[in-house]
Amino acid sequence: LAPGALPPPAPVPAHLADRWSLPGWLAAELERAAGAEAPALADALDLPGPVFLRANLLRTGRDELAAALAAEGVATRPGALASACLAVTSPRPNVYGLAAHRRALFEVQDEGSQLLGEALAACPGDAVLDA
Repeated sequence: LAPGALPPPAPVPAHLADRWSLPGWLAAELERAAGAEAPALADALDLPGPVFLRANLLRTGRDELAAALAAEGVATRPGALASACLAVTSPRPNVYGLAAHRRALFEVQDEGSQLLGEALAACPGDAVLDA
């Protein structure tokens, strides 16, 4: 190789566990359950999930948070079920670098986890363990 040149790319690992960094038992289960479609399933499972934000209702409302995020270039839509939830619809932002996060206007939290707090009627100061 010439100085500064990159080596040729390594071949894509053939084994499901190696290619998608899966534990052996999980790769075997995917192959058992999906057969020839196991690589496509593993690829789909490897995609990043959506980003959901929970508005800090002690500091702002969901709609006010959406406006603050829009001003920072982050597009959102209301969550499907959780009342304080916003789903990020723009390309994945660095949420921890946003002014709205520095002002503690939101927390990153899956919508399903947000629903647990609502279902339990959690109050300020309560702790909810989502296991």
